[in-house]
Amino acid sequence: MKKENNSLTLIILSLALNKIYSNFKIYESNSSDENFYINFGCDEQVSFNDFKKIEKEMSKIISGAYKIEKQGKTYICNNIKFNGIDLDKKNNTKELKFFTLTSIGGVDNLGSKNNYRIYGNGFDSQNEKEEFLKYQEELRSRDHRKIGQELKIFTFDDLAGQGLPILLPNGSYIKEKISSYLKSLFFKNDFEMVNTPVLGSKKLYITSGHWDLYKENNFPPIKIDNEEFMLRPMTCPHHILVYKSSNRTYKELPIKYFEDAKLHRYESSGGLIGLERVRAMELFDTHIFLKKDQIKETIAQLSTMIKEVFSKLNMKIDRIDLSLRSKEKDKFFDDDSMWEESQTMLREILKELKYDFYEIEGEAAFYGPKIDFQYKTILGKYITISTIQLDFLLPKRFEITYKDQNNEEQTPVLIHFGIIGTYERFISALLSQTKGNLPFWLQKTQVEIFPINNEFHLEYAKKVEQELLKNDLRVKLDSSNERISKKILNAQKSKIRFQIIIGDDEVKTKTLSVRKYGQEDSTKMTIKEFIELTKKE
Repeated sequence: MKKENNSLTLIILSLALNKIYSNFKIYESNSSDENFYINFGCDEQVSFNDFKKIEKEMSKIISGAYKIEKQGKTYICNNIKFNGIDLDKKNNTKELKFFTLTSIGGVDNLGSKNNYRIYGNGFDSQNEKEEFLKYQEELRSRDHRKIGQELKIFTFDDLAGQGLPILLPNGSYIKEKISSYLKSLFFKNDFEMVNTPVLGSKKLYITSGHWDLYKENNFPPIKIDNEEFMLRPMTCPHHILVYKSSNRTYKELPIKYFEDAKLHRYESSGGLIGLERVRAMELFDTHIFLKKDQIKETIAQLSTMIKEVFSKLNMKIDRIDLSLRSKEKDKFFDDDSMWEESQTMLREILKELKYDFYEIEGEAAFYGPKIDFQYKTILGKYITISTIQLDFLLPKRFEITYKDQNNEEQTPVLIHFGIIGTYERFISALLSQTKGNLPFWLQKTQVEIFPINNEFHLEYAKKVEQELLKNDLRVKLDSSNERISKKILNAQKSKIRFQIIIGDDEVKTKTLSVRKYGQEDSTKMTIKEFIELTKKE
């Protein structure tokens, strides 16, 4: 019944759009139990602000009782044809009881002046609609775009360019804290840091195979002095050159490199989603060169590191995929024995590590299978956060070797390891999972102090500030003339973990009145007690 309601709503929306906008044209439509969407073009610009006008026209169409006819798999209403929908019992627009439009976004290259996709839902009852709207509100509370704007973490500006995120001071602080933590963790696990250029020659990516297989995702080459350069889409070829800079022996392996690498990849403008999908990104990227008999132990180590990072950040993995080659082999390196060996190896390792996982055909990298640790977005899509990729191919293409115990040359195996993926995508997942209530250690401002009256309370507030700063807490003292209630409200909106109010009683007793984010009541405590409280966060 849900799909039928969504199909009927799709038809009614299309009729409404056709009445409101000139040169309206449907390019694609689809309905399911979850929702419906329609891709369309028209001459005018359409936005979320137009939903009231559209919904009013939809209500008129429902009242107009337009008949719906079926011809094969096609439905026709008021001379407009619809495919990708399913109506069993309902054949008149008046049979829709309740509906809502949920979102609108731009779509590329449909052929009209302005191109859009609208999502929506139809319902049998007001109660069903209200339950859905409550669920949508929960999703909105987890929308990293909304949270990022409220907490001033990132912005976009068309003057800079579509899909090019700008991290604001709060976002830059979060990114640098995560980076420092990861670097410390990786140094403890015997990784070495490298720095490689943001550009690479076209020859480099022809050698690796990325040029031929990912041409549509690369920015066009830049020609300078008879040489062609590319904005770097990935770092593995550069890290292979680091390995290749010296002669290697088996005693050195495994060799582990990491880098904060700035990358650029072309994404269609219709596919850009906040920080989740961008054109400029920074990847905490890792490559490990090792012997085949070191693979199992190394992947176990990487698995432990992933668990530690996600525990530290209070985040969760929603699903684990073993991404395999598809039966259509065009996009994958042609070596059946290599694929069989590497896929079997990863499958056995996952079982030994006691992971529940899905096997997904066609999602491997062109050079080998991978383990993808997935996060479910608010739109219901699974995207990769962490990944472990097994690669027997690129070491051969670049002809890198090491000397074994018998002083004979052997080809190492390469593991591509992304512990958090790109910072941009990871921060989008972090904001969504925490609703912006970040782990205490990541907050740029952890404590805010409010003296009620500067004449009588500011001196003590400054002493409290200095004591907290001595204990490595990040503190802001607000001595403005704004009302205390407004200051507390702003601090709550900014999700600052602790607010300290200083009044007559606090000055007299040398105590603090402490309010924690999300709580209504304040608690009296000494400075020492408060410092001990923050250590538990």
